Amino acid sequence: MAVNTDMVDTRVLCQVMRGHSSSVRDVAFSTSGRHLASAALDGEVRIWFTSTGSHVSSASFHEQLILLWQFCCHVS
Repeated sequence: MAVNTDMVDTRVLCQVMRGHSSSVRDVAFSTSGRHLASAALDGEVRIWFTSTGSHVSSASFHEQLILLWQFCCHVS
């Protein structure tokens, strides 16, 4: 049987980041790849260092349901 290497899953778990109190609904990498943002049903967005998995910052949106988060870069 031939295997198409384009279809082989090569993803590897590198970091486990803990902190949300409910399910994470979206993640986004910064344009530099140095940070990861996670948005969860607990109404919190957390920012993490991708190299260490350390928590950088968070913001709570208790009255909001966050399902999608994106980084945006400002170009002047």
